[in-house]
Amino acid sequence: MITVRVADIKADTLPILRGARDCYRRHKEHQGDLNVGSLFADDEGLVRALSRLVSCDELEILLAESDGRVVGAAGILYMPYLWNLDLLTGEKLFWWTEETAPFRTAVILVNEVTKRIESKGAMPVFRMLKTDPKGVEKLYRRLNMVPVETTYMRLP
Repeated sequence: MITVRVADIKADTLPILRGARDCYRRHKEHQGDLNVGSLFADDEGLVRALSRLVSCDELEILLAESDGRVVGAAGILYMPYLWNLDLLTGEKLFWWTEETAPFRTAVILVNEVTKRIESKGAMPVFRMLKTDPKGVEKLYRRLNMVPVETTYMRLP
């Protein structure tokens, strides 16, 4: 059974870091002709980035667990919408599930993230990387989300 809870940053640092490292590795392996690997820091940089993120008061991390083991995580940043400060957004900054996580872990985690955001009166905002698994867009659409903007980057 999958359960989802709010992370205790001090107690859960190692599983969060382990999952982030694995997520980085998978994105780099599946980048195809897109050199997104250059966007991901080395291990030391990843630790610095996570340390900075978890110190942000507006960030919340949810963990998915199976049999007491962390098998997924999602980070949510709460902030006003850029063009209408009266609208609060809950932006999914990241999410990952272990490759060996039980079936439907991703769906359960994303559903819980969406519920959590809406329970705070915020509008869910989820981004999608070109290297995300193919089913991610379909999952977002099932949650009644629609593509609103496309991000373009000049890669380093």
